[in-house]
Amino acid sequence: MYCPDCGRETTADARFCPGCGKPLKAARFEGSLPEGIVLDEFGDLTWTYGQKVLRDPRPFRIAWLILTVPFMLFTGIPVLLNRAWGELWIMFWVLMGITAIVLLSWGIMAVVYRGTMLYEIRMNSEKIEFSIVGEGAARMNRLMGAASVMGRLSGKGQAARAAGTASVSMSGYCRFQDVKSLTAKRRYDCINIRVGITLQSYYASPGQFEFVWNYLKEHCPQAKIKGK
Repeated sequence: MYCPDCGRETTADARFCPGCGKPLKAARFEGSLPEGIVLDEFGDLTWTYGQKVLRDPRPFRIAWLILTVPFMLFTGIPVLLNRAWGELWIMFWVLMGITAIVLLSWGIMAVVYRGTMLYEIRMNSEKIEFSIVGEGAARMNRLMGAASVMGRLSGKGQAARAAGTASVSMSGYCRFQDVKSLTAKRRYDCINIRVGITLQSYYASPGQFEFVWNYLKEHCPQAKIKGK
């Protein structure tokens, strides 16, 4: 991204040019907006969405996949290798443990956020970004901060770094030029955006969904569209 005034290269999330100091504005949207979506001073379309943590299908899908693996192991591999069933029990319980950790982590998130994660979402002609805001985000930050302090006091540098990484993951963005696919999950008010091997989820209420979906399709012409 380059400044239109002085031509200096800037970062994708820059609001002002580091060279001339002038504000960097994407192409300004013109037209009617659905209720709840507003146009801010920078020309970004912004809205908020309250995501019910336990309504999110991702942890349950992950758990389903993890549980499918031992089923395949117990039915296919012993037959192919002609080996005893008992030799696979250790792997089975390891996978069961991973499944329990995934579901327990999601349960802790539900408690910390008191059932709802509040997303603030912004988009313009170049990118879309999200931040998790509100009291739930503040509680999670305090929890991550406490984990970081405990990690430092115990000499566990990895624990402190993990806590810092978890805190950073409360926000993210993607540039439209990098989007590989768009998938509409209307049942969950969700649009999945794939960039390379990563997948991000963005949310919009039923009254806003089609507007956001059509905007993304228009600005990501190279993306593979799923769930039209």
